[in-house]
Formats: sequence, C-alpha cells, structure tokens
Amino acid sequence: MKKFSNFVICLLLCVFAIGLVGCGKDKGNGFSPATEETVVGNGGMVVRKGEYVYFANGFQNVSELTEDQRDSAYTKGGLYVAKLENDEFVRDEDGYLVSDNLRQVSTKLAGYDATDLYVFGDYLYFVSPSTKQESGKLTESEWAKDRSVFYRVKLNNFDKIEELYQANVKHENLSYQYYNKNGKTYLLVHEKGEDLNGDGNTDRLLRIDVQAKKKKDKVKVVASNVTSFVFGANKEDNAFDRVYFVEKADEKYNLYRYDVSKNEKTTVIDGSTTEIVAKFVSENYVFITRTDGSTTRMQRAEIGGSFRDMMPDASEDAVGTLFLMPNGADLMSVVKNKFQFYLAGNQTVSPRYIEDTDSDSVSTINVIGFANGSIVYYDNNNKLKMVSYSEFLAGNTPTIHYLAKVEFNADYLDINGGDLYYCTGENAGYLFKIDLVNNTAEEGKAEGEIVGVYLDADKPTDEEDAD
Repeated sequence: MKKFSNFVICLLLCVFAIGLVGCGKDKGNGFSPATEETVVGNGGMVVRKGEYVYFANGFQNVSELTEDQRDSAYTKGGLYVAKLENDEFVRDEDGYLVSDNLRQVSTKLAGYDATDLYVFGDYLYFVSPSTKQESGKLTESEWAKDRSVFYRVKLNNFDKIEELYQANVKHENLSYQYYNKNGKTYLLVHEKGEDLNGDGNTDRLLRIDVQAKKKKDKVKVVASNVTSFVFGANKEDNAFDRVYFVEKADEKYNLYRYDVSKNEKTTVIDGSTTEIVAKFVSENYVFITRTDGSTTRMQRAEIGGSFRDMMPDASEDAVGTLFLMPNGADLMSVVKNKFQFYLAGNQTVSPRYIEDTDSDSVSTINVIGFANGSIVYYDNNNKLKMVSYSEFLAGNTPTIHYLAKVEFNADYLDINGGDLYYCTGENAGYLFKIDLVNNTAEEGKAEGEIVGVYLDADKPTDEEDAD
C-alpha cells in the first residue's frame, strides 16, 4: 500500500510538472524564460523575454527561393534563441555567438519578407512560407511559397510546433497583429487583393482563436469589404482590445470599433459619403483621414469622443509619410529631407520641423522607428542616422548622429529596446545589431555586431579578415 501511495504521489507531482515544463524535462534544452518575465519587441524580427532573445537568423527573399529549398532545414533565415549574460550576447574570440548560449527553435524559414515575432505567455508566434502545393486556379505543381503560414512553438518544448492559419493571399497583401488578454491569444489578419483559392473573398478582416480545439471555432470573419484598419499596442507590446476599421457598403464608408475578446463591433461613424481611412489608434486617441474631393483632413478623437481636425492639410503632397509619435497624441510626417511635427492637441497647427542638411545629396529620409527619445532613420545614401526629437521639442537644436556606414537590407530593419537590428544584402543576409546608446561618440564609426549563426562556408577567411 505504501508503494502504491508513493506511486500516486509521484504521478500527481509529474502531472503537475507537465503543466510547467513537461514532467520536469525542458525540451527547450534549458532555454525557457519564466512566464512572468517581461517581453520587449513584439512585432519585429527580434523579440526578447527576460534574458532570452528570439530572432530570425538572417533574411531570405521569397522570390529567390527554389523548389529544392521547400522542405529545407534553414540555418540562415531559421529561428534561434540566444541566452544573454549580464545583458550581453556571449561571443567567442572571433566575435561569433558561442554555441552553449544558442539553441535552434525551429528549422522553418522565419527570416523572410513577412517576418514578425511575438511572445505571449509560454509561446513564441512566427510565420513561415507555406510548403504546400497550390490548388484551385493555379497548377497543382506550383509551390505555394507566396502564402504565409502562422505557427506557434512552446518556449519549453521546441518540438511542439502548432499550425494556426494559412493565409489566402500573397504575403505582400497580408497584415496582421496578435492580441492577448487574460491568458487568451487572438490573431487578427487582414487579407486583401487576389484570393489564391479563387473564392473571391478579399479585403477581409479575420479573427483566429489560437486556443480553439475545433477548426470550425478557430477562424471568424469579422468584416468584408474592409478598406482600412488600424491596430495599436501598449507599453507591454500587446495590442489593445480594440481595432478600428472602415467597411465600405453602398458607396458609403462606415467606421467601426471592434472588441477582440468579445468578438463585437460598435459603429463609430455610420454612412459617411466622404472617404474615411483609419490611420492610428493609441491608448487615448483614434486618428482618421476624411477626403472630400481634393481636400483631405487629418482628424483625431479621444476614445469614444468626437473627431476634430488636427492638420491644416493632410493631402499626400503636404504630409508625405505619417507616423504616430510615441506619446500617442501627436503626429510626425516626413517630406523629402524634413521631419514635420504636428502638435498642440486638437488645434489645427502649422508644423515645426527638423531638416537633414547633411549635404545637398540628402533628398529622402526613411524612418525606421523611435528609440530613447530619438528618431532612427536612413537617408537616400543608405547612411543610418539618429536625431533627438525630444531635444528638439524642448527648444534645442539636436545633433544628427551617424550610426554606421554598413550594407543593409532596407526592408529588414528593427528596433528592439536600445538596439537596431539589420540584415546584410538584398537576399540571404545575416543578422547584425548596432547599439543605439553607445555608438554615437565617433560619427559613422559604429560597426554592426554579428547576432546570427554563420554557416562555415560563409565565415570570412583569415585573409579576408586581414583585408
């Protein structure tokens, strides 16, 4: 009887342990952050939880993939995790990450044209090109590599990879965001353009319940004929429990607010004869544009409040590319080589601006993102730069810092905390990072640090290092 009771106790302990780390065995090879650890960088190609950094090991362009790569186990472009020590990557004498502090999370291609990584709870969420054959109007022999497939993998069991959803459109016609609340996670997907199934279901907003066990309960169509939508995220890198989208019906525009967890939508503007485009949503505000003939106005409203004009002229020629400032209340636009700031709340204001006058050859600036009170960007000469907007708004003249003169892929740049991550080359490049805090003392002298795992064939020889 005593042996039997001991067995029962052991069994109960093991069952309890399974819920934590798989009966005491960590199949993530000891690389499992605690559930309560802080997540930084959701939605980029690098995401950190606690002392673990998950990353796509470089970049592969989908258009360059060949049939023999379809079922390949990827190193370059694969999915890895690195364990930090004293908040730093651990490197060998040659500058490469040491293998004891690295694990491969998945051999699937994670670094490609549609890469975004998220961590919620004990799961890492990622996307990869489909390995299936196309069906429908396309030939059966054609590889469906342009479609994105959504997966999640358990952080303490890299063998446990679960497919969540395969998109119906090409990856360039796909937008998505995850939302997590009270331990439940939802994937929101906007599909537009050609439906590869030939069903004609385009411009749809979908909600995928990743917890649903039955396929019929997993995917819900939120709305069709969606002309625009916006997500917003809080400081914990989690999407707000609200999505604003515009649905066009009978040549009129309707603005809705969507409650993700309840799967409910609320009408905000009904039957507008002027074109409405949902632009941004923050903790306290929602932003839209209204176009009437040749006039486009940018408007802002407090959540649940009335819309008021925020810009004197929001036409494309006037404002160029728009960005929501980190305070969630003001806007910045980019016109040629100027950053223009639209401030002062609901009042219509003329912009203040920072101009990059590095040389006569700077005609375009491309914003990567915001970090530490600064704008991180690159110019048309492919120089990575940073300028303090907080210093400028305080009334000072900020210095433009040259971060680095390096080869980078303009479509594969990501800010995570105080670091800028980038990939080299137009295709098949590796991952590097630049410290945004400590690499501005010597203008243009910063060098990228290798983050990824190099194939031996791609490591430079001693002679190349000497050059």
